[in-house]
Amino acid sequence: MATVVINYRKAVRYALSVGFRGAFVTEHYGGDGLQVSSMNREYLRSILP
Repeated sequence: MATVVINYRKAVRYALSVGFRGAFVTEHYGGDGLQVSSMNREYLRSILP
């Protein structure tokens, strides 16, 4: 999530501003799924309030 074209900071900020309080689901394409999932989790934790 941290290394892609989509501005996830902006997307998450918008989702929260309109009242979203659910889970964020991420995906990966190939490679080590556990490592990518862990990186995505840490990225989301770093941008969430």
